[in-house]
Amino acid sequence: MRLQGLLALGIACSCPAFSQPAQNPTAVEGVLSADGSMTFDLGGKRIVLYDFKVSKPWSGDWTVSYAIGNRTDHRLEDVVFQFFFCAKDGKVLASPDGSVPSTTVFSMDDTTIPTPKIVSLYSTQKPKNSYGIKVVLSNCRILENESERIARKSAEAAPPAQAETEADPKFNALMQEQKEREARDAEEQKVTAEAQEKAAKDAARSAAMTKKEQAAAKAKREAQLSRYSAEDQAAIRKHRIHIGMDKQAVILSWGRPEDINSSTSALRTREQWVYGLKTYVYFEGGEVTFIQN
Repeated sequence: MRLQGLLALGIACSCPAFSQPAQNPTAVEGVLSADGSMTFDLGGKRIVLYDFKVSKPWSGDWTVSYAIGNRTDHRLEDVVFQFFFCAKDGKVLASPDGSVPSTTVFSMDDTTIPTPKIVSLYSTQKPKNSYGIKVVLSNCRILENESERIARKSAEAAPPAQAETEADPKFNALMQEQKEREARDAEEQKVTAEAQEKAAKDAARSAAMTKKEQAAAKAKREAQLSRYSAEDQAAIRKHRIHIGMDKQAVILSWGRPEDINSSTSALRTREQWVYGLKTYVYFEGGEVTFIQN
């Protein structure tokens, strides 16, 4: 069966958008990409089907397999897909044995990881003049996410006067919660940007090295690794560290720290190596004693 032609036919979606506040169902068309994926755009929020395949075992019904990705940043409930045999003009064809269309119903968390699905079509035989499979997203309930909930409650709690607003503890708590969330989001974006910048610089440095320099660096690293046990070497090659490693082994595995804090007492000297936002490695006597992540 030809997938490209049939998937490009009138793929429709009808769904009530938000559970709070309620909205009327909206019909949209799915868009087929060059890579064979199919996107349902729900007012800027997307559901995507990947790896759409139709197969027929020696015995049994025709089977549709696909992976579905939730790109809405919301939890989805009462998601209903229907699968029909169709003619070249998109007209739905009746099953030869009178079976009803195949329907799959499920819910999805707000994750971007595609979830594999498989559904049996409603016939062991495809109808006469069948050109392909038509997919209909007939229902989808998109729940409020946390940001929308805070914004809605803020709007509901907004009093008419500024003096009353400042005196309203519920409103102030909501605004403080929103400010803290925005601050956390900004900090996460900053850390991500710094990590991407560091990765780009590392990639640029690596690209600038000649083959001779790369070979020399590899030989130097192997020479440094040879000082360690087989267990330590295996951990370093996988970019892992563990209690008992010395400082050079940690550098070979994770690279140099972003910052080093040290404290000295009459009995000992202790160092804290800082990696990233919340990862710390502690040394005493030159060896790792504690890893905090």
